[in-house]
Amino acid sequence: MTTVTAYPASAGAATALTPVPSAPNWDCVNDAAVTTDYVCIMADSGVAVSGTDYYNFADSLVPSGAIVSDVIVWAYCKKTSALVGQVTLVLRSGASSSVGATQTLTTSWAWYHEHWAINPFTGVAWVAADFDPLQMGLILYCDRDRFTVGLSSFCASMYIEVYYTLAAGGVLRRLLVGVGL
Repeated sequence: MTTVTAYPASAGAATALTPVPSAPNWDCVNDAAVTTDYVCIMADSGVAVSGTDYYNFADSLVPSGAIVSDVIVWAYCKKTSALVGQVTLVLRSGASSSVGATQTLTTSWAWYHEHWAINPFTGVAWVAADFDPLQMGLILYCDRDRFTVGLSSFCASMYIEVYYTLAAGGVLRRLLVGVGL
């Protein structure tokens, strides 16, 4: 089994979260080592708020002929108070989105993830071509408190993992190409 990991490489279909510092949103969450850069949603107005970011990652993530067994999106998130903070991880292909379960954040940084064993847009197994138009994303939510400003939900890192094996023909083809046949 092979695992490939990809981090955000550019902005996707939406960038509604606030980047800190002022780097592009995708650049705040694309580090393998978690840094002090992040994206956030802040409930400063006394009303609950949510925002969505989508990110592109490298094309040709999976070789042709690969048999994909799992796709997992990961996000490193937290909230600032005892009020509700949530993250929902999302995949997007074209104009369609597949929304994962909403997960409640804690006040400590933690990893949150969502699995897609089959392609949610086709209902069948993933194939290599499915990954080129794919975007990963997240929805951050922050509850409101009419007496407190600056309540926030944060994400400091995000990536996608794809688990696959090569079909027997794909392995043989790679071996033949490797020896010049």
